[in-house]
Amino acid sequence: MDACKAVIVDLDGTLLNTLDDIGLSVNRMLRARGLPEHGTDAYRFFVGDSGVDVQTALAAGMQAFGAAWGFRGKPELLKNGCTVLLDHPVDLLKFIS
Repeated sequence: MDACKAVIVDLDGTLLNTLDDIGLSVNRMLRARGLPEHGTDAYRFFVGDSGVDVQTALAAGMQAFGAAWGFRGKPELLKNGCTVLLDHPVDLLKFIS
Protein backbone atom coordinates (compact mmCIF):
# COMPACT_ATOMS: atom_id res chain seq x y z
CA MET A 1 0.00 0.00 0.00
CA ASP A 2 1.40 3.42 -0.94
CA ALA A 3 2.17 5.97 1.76
CA CYS A 4 -0.58 8.49 2.44
CA LYS A 5 -0.17 12.00 1.05
CA ALA A 6 -2.83 13.50 3.29
CA VAL A 7 -4.32 12.45 6.62
CA ILE A 8 -7.47 13.73 8.26
CA VAL A 9 -7.88 12.60 11.86
CA ASP A 10 -10.96 12.66 14.05
CA LEU A 11 -10.27 14.01 17.53
CA ASP A 12 -12.95 12.73 19.93
CA GLY A 13 -12.69 9.00 20.51
CA THR A 14 -9.68 8.68 18.24
CA LEU A 15 -6.85 10.87 19.45
CA LEU A 16 -8.47 11.70 22.78
CA ASN A 17 -10.88 9.78 24.98
CA THR A 18 -13.29 12.62 25.70
CA LEU A 19 -16.49 10.64 26.27
CA ASP A 20 -16.64 11.45 30.00
CA ASP A 21 -15.98 15.14 29.32
CA ILE A 22 -18.67 15.29 26.66
CA GLY A 23 -21.19 13.55 28.92
CA LEU A 24 -20.45 15.81 31.88
CA SER A 25 -20.64 18.99 29.81
CA VAL A 26 -23.85 18.13 28.00
CA ASN A 27 -25.51 16.80 31.15
CA ARG A 28 -24.64 20.04 32.94
CA MET A 29 -26.36 22.00 30.15
CA LEU A 30 -29.38 19.68 30.15
CA ARG A 31 -29.68 19.92 33.95
CA ALA A 32 -29.51 23.71 33.81
CA ARG A 33 -32.44 23.71 31.39
CA GLY A 34 -34.50 21.18 33.32
CA LEU A 35 -34.08 18.48 30.69
CA PRO A 36 -33.34 14.78 31.30
CA GLU A 37 -29.71 13.75 31.52
CA HIS A 38 -28.11 10.69 29.95
CA GLY A 39 -25.59 8.14 31.16
CA THR A 40 -22.08 8.64 29.87
CA ASP A 41 -22.21 5.52 27.71
CA ALA A 42 -25.24 6.90 25.83
CA TYR A 43 -23.05 9.69 24.45
CA ARG A 44 -21.00 7.05 22.61
CA PHE A 45 -23.90 6.89 20.13
CA PHE A 46 -24.82 10.59 20.20
CA VAL A 47 -21.36 11.78 19.05
CA GLY A 48 -18.31 10.37 17.28
CA ASP A 49 -14.86 8.33 15.07
CA SER A 50 -17.10 6.21 13.36
CA GLY A 51 -19.54 5.29 10.52
CA VAL A 52 -19.98 8.83 9.25
CA ASP A 53 -16.22 9.41 9.45
CA VAL A 54 -15.58 6.34 7.28
CA GLN A 55 -18.27 7.42 4.81
CA THR A 56 -16.77 10.92 4.65
CA ALA A 57 -13.30 9.57 3.86
CA LEU A 58 -14.66 7.29 1.15
CA ALA A 59 -16.75 10.09 -0.38
CA ALA A 60 -13.59 12.24 -0.52
CA GLY A 61 -11.80 9.48 -2.44
CA MET A 62 -9.52 8.67 0.48
CA GLN A 63 -8.72 5.43 2.21
CA ALA A 64 -10.81 5.08 5.37
CA PHE A 65 -8.63 4.10 8.30
CA GLY A 66 -10.62 3.12 11.37
CA ALA A 67 -9.53 3.35 15.00
CA ALA A 68 -10.70 0.11 16.64
CA TRP A 69 -10.29 1.75 20.07
CA GLY A 70 -12.75 4.56 19.23
CA PHE A 71 -16.18 5.28 20.71
CA ARG A 72 -18.03 2.64 18.68
CA GLY A 73 -15.44 0.02 17.76
CA LYS A 74 -14.67 -2.37 14.92
CA PRO A 75 -18.15 -3.56 13.86
CA GLU A 76 -19.42 -0.10 12.93
CA LEU A 77 -16.21 0.80 11.12
CA LEU A 78 -16.26 -2.38 9.04
CA LYS A 79 -19.98 -2.09 8.33
CA ASN A 80 -19.40 1.35 6.83
CA GLY A 81 -16.54 0.29 4.54
CA CYS A 82 -13.39 0.93 6.55
CA THR A 83 -10.46 0.02 4.29
CA VAL A 84 -7.79 -0.26 7.02
CA LEU A 85 -8.52 -1.11 10.65
CA LEU A 86 -5.96 0.06 13.20
CA ASP A 87 -5.75 -1.63 16.59
CA HIS A 88 -3.32 0.90 18.09
CA PRO A 89 -2.36 4.48 17.15
CA VAL A 90 1.21 3.46 16.32
CA ASP A 91 -0.17 1.21 13.55
CA LEU A 92 -0.79 4.34 11.47
CA LEU A 93 2.94 5.05 11.20
CA LYS A 94 3.49 2.32 8.62
CA PHE A 95 1.10 4.11 6.24
CA ILE A 96 2.45 7.66 6.47
CA SER A 97 5.83 9.05 5.58
